[in-house]
Amino acid sequence: MKNQKNTLNILGNKNRRKILEILAEKPMYVTEISKKLETGRKAVIEHLQILENHELIKPYRKGNRKYYKINKTLMLQIIITQNTTQIQIEDLEMTENDINQARTTFPEIERMERKKYEINQDFRQILTLIREIEEQCQKIKKTEKRLYQLIDELMHTGQQIVNKKVTNQKEKDILLEMMKEGQVRPEELSKRLNLEVDDIYEAVKNLREKNIL
Repeated sequence: MKNQKNTLNILGNKNRRKILEILAEKPMYVTEISKKLETGRKAVIEHLQILENHELIKPYRKGNRKYYKINKTLMLQIIITQNTTQIQIEDLEMTENDINQARTTFPEIERMERKKYEINQDFRQILTLIREIEEQCQKIKKTEKRLYQLIDELMHTGQQIVNKKVTNQKEKDILLEMMKEGQVRPEELSKRLNLEVDDIYEAVKNLREKNIL
């Protein structure tokens, strides 16, 4: 997956979002997409090229036609508070270790997995289980919301500490960036803040001497 901000810019276009919705139904070729989108082929091809360049869709050949399909299963989350803005785009593909960790953290998953395997071509059972899973997702979201509230409150307290105890602007910028991004390498901080690496090392040294880091 390419840069998250670039991906967000791409998804900001309503026609590209609509193309993804269309391809989520089934793979299609350009003419089919053009008819559903009610947009000319040339514009559709340009949108498809952008989506393909950013690995959101993938083309393949079937007979003489070039089809497009969704290439990634992604989750997009945007959090905007008074103290921070977070844009998270995550691949929903999971390793076996990830799945086992999810089962340990949220035991209900295993029960729902068993129910999924017990469903035998019964559409009503599928609908029922989908609704049940959605209810569980809502419970998780409420927990997640509270955790993000706590992060926001800590960010606010951290900003107050920085403004009270630190006068050097470079040191302030470094501390605020570390609150947003966590422990990052000086070289990465240098790129993000447009500072020399030596300045980063010097600022961190000073902050440690002041017992702030």
